[in-house]
Amino acid sequence: MHLEWDDDGFCFWADRDQFEQLARAMRKALGKASGQQHAAGTPLAVWRHQVRADACGILAGPIAESLYDGSEFYIDDTGHSPSNDLDRALGLTQLLPSRETFERLGHMTEDALKTPGVWRRVTALAEELEHRGSMDYDDIIGFLPEPLPDWPSTTRRSARAALAALVE
Repeated sequence: MHLEWDDDGFCFWADRDQFEQLARAMRKALGKASGQQHAAGTPLAVWRHQVRADACGILAGPIAESLYDGSEFYIDDTGHSPSNDLDRALGLTQLLPSRETFERLGHMTEDALKTPGVWRRVTALAEELEHRGSMDYDDIIGFLPEPLPDWPSTTRRSARAALAALVE
């Protein structure tokens, strides 16, 4: 996905231009194949949404852990390692138009985790992890909430509106 680890810089490096060029080329090819032009930004908008969702999913673990433990979460506390969740999420957000997105997605993820229905699932997963010690992805997936349509949105305000609708 145009993202690779830089051993010298101890961080991920993203090629946003190549990512966007590929999306534009796909849009053009899809338009020609179907004989029509698609809505503005269709592949790029979908890919950007997926990048935001992936980054939030990666951030959810460390944020949930700090909320569960009652400890302070520092979004800039990267581990300078390709396996570090914060480094991975930060790298992904470099594919998006704005660098401030990383912090904003962290806040959106925290807001989502604090909704009662999601938090019940988080605590159930945390308790199961404490009991088992570790779990496979297939076991964890059963604890995760269903994805919200259009979440995460491009703005924190829209994300809060989506979460509020879920709570009602």
